[in-house]
Amino acid sequence: MAANTDTTKSEASSEHSYNTRYKGVSQKKRKPSLDWDALEERGKRRRGKEDEKWRRRDSVTHLVASIYADVEAAVETQRRTAGQAPILTQEEHLDYELSEDMRLDYLREFRLAKMFSSPTTRNRLRAAPVPRGRRFDSVRAGRDVVTRVVVDKLKLLNTIIDTLGWPVIAICLHSANFRTRFLEATDAVDFPERLEQLRLHKESIEFFAKSRQFNWLRVTTEQEEQDVLLRDLNCLLTRTAVPEEREINEDEAEHARLNADTRIAGFPNDDADLDHPHEWKLSADGLTALRLRFLPGGGGATSLLQRNIEDSVVLREHRWPDRKKWLLKEEPRYRAEFDESCEACNDTGADEGKKWRAGCECNVKKLKTRLAAEGAYFGDRVELRNVHPILGTGVRALQRLPAHSLLAEYTGEIYPLYKTQPTGKYKNSTYLYCQTRRLSNGDVENAMHIDPSVYGNWTRFINHSCRPRTDFVMYSCGAKIVTCVKVRKRAIEFGEEITINYGKSYFEGQRLACRCREDTCQLWNADKVKDNRTTLRQARQGGFAPDWADD
Repeated sequence: MAANTDTTKSEASSEHSYNTRYKGVSQKKRKPSLDWDALEERGKRRRGKEDEKWRRRDSVTHLVASIYADVEAAVETQRRTAGQAPILTQEEHLDYELSEDMRLDYLREFRLAKMFSSPTTRNRLRAAPVPRGRRFDSVRAGRDVVTRVVVDKLKLLNTIIDTLGWPVIAICLHSANFRTRFLEATDAVDFPERLEQLRLHKESIEFFAKSRQFNWLRVTTEQEEQDVLLRDLNCLLTRTAVPEEREINEDEAEHARLNADTRIAGFPNDDADLDHPHEWKLSADGLTALRLRFLPGGGGATSLLQRNIEDSVVLREHRWPDRKKWLLKEEPRYRAEFDESCEACNDTGADEGKKWRAGCECNVKKLKTRLAAEGAYFGDRVELRNVHPILGTGVRALQRLPAHSLLAEYTGEIYPLYKTQPTGKYKNSTYLYCQTRRLSNGDVENAMHIDPSVYGNWTRFINHSCRPRTDFVMYSCGAKIVTCVKVRKRAIEFGEEITINYGKSYFEGQRLACRCREDTCQLWNADKVKDNRTTLRQARQGGFAPDWADD
């Protein structure tokens, strides 16, 4: 019995625990079994919230990015309708007319909303008698528009007008995404976020359109009729006689149209040719357009206008060393048999086993075309902008640039390397790039300078970073080797700055301090710290980081 009693106590103690608070025995807490279905549902809800968060962010970003793309397409359409490019096909022309009708409808709503924003004005308009007759049909139609459309959307439209301003609205109305995904989605949850992003980018959108000479207020027959409608409605409100003629004089038309003057100063006021859009940059505050200039070294005080060129120029006036050894005497960037095959046509040569074919006449444009078909090339939709008082001009992406995609060739004036002139033709090594050449024995040698100081493209303004987003890559193209800028393994998102690694020798040669502000920066004080393994994070922890590190 005793043994049995002990066994029972032992079993009871394992099943129960003594509750000191209530002086009694209570059931021991057991770990509940997992409800896998409930956990899965909770995980779905959590993932759904995260997905919704990223979806909204991507939706807002995509809307703003699509405006730049649509404006670029509208610029191309204007060039084609003006005969400056292949004319529109019949299908493209119909799509263009449909888009114009939609744009003008929205434009009318905005202008009517601004004109009749006062409730007193709207009530007077609805109560005002309209004379009978066919020629007053437009007045009655306009009154109906104010009653049915503008009143319903008045608060929304006025918010957009006050936030963006007339020039940006007139530009954005050319974007189908702006009209359908922003204006029509009035009940969208992310509407405030979209409007805020548009507010942040409004100066950039204006600069983008203005630098490309986009005529966003081009007058059409429909727009002239809208001007007449607004004039007639105004006459009705002021109880003045509606003019008999349907014409509207130039002064009234100019006054009735949207304000075409941009808020961005710096551009020529007349219709002077603005040259290439990448010859201009936007100030840091977004209020001024600046013409890009370069100041040569050697004590010269006169700055030179920087020009955009699509293809590099080999300067013949320089004496090229070892010219007799070249396979192609006119092109120092020659592609030899031991180089890679042409990446523009993937031609391995006339004979089996050869990688180089003398008859290959491919160029970078053909390389871009082939890569674009494979989704590996993206256009030059970038913005040049003052990013820092010391760093100066930087490049911002106005579209998503996928990983491993080719951006552009690093173009400039090409001339030999001179030991006596390490600073190049313009006595300033800011933009100099040394292109290498592979030798038959497998070695690599410095071959030539690419100098985009005065003649180049937007790639010369890419700033340095110790954690760069792009790399310099050499491509075999036609009969030559070209240097291009290529995205690394992580995509560059819309709005991010495009950066590249200049290399340690750049900072040591010019005795400059790196200001990339990356925690992994190893060149932050290259002129004083010989141990470049010291990172900026370690310098902060050690208390000897530069003053600008915490800016």
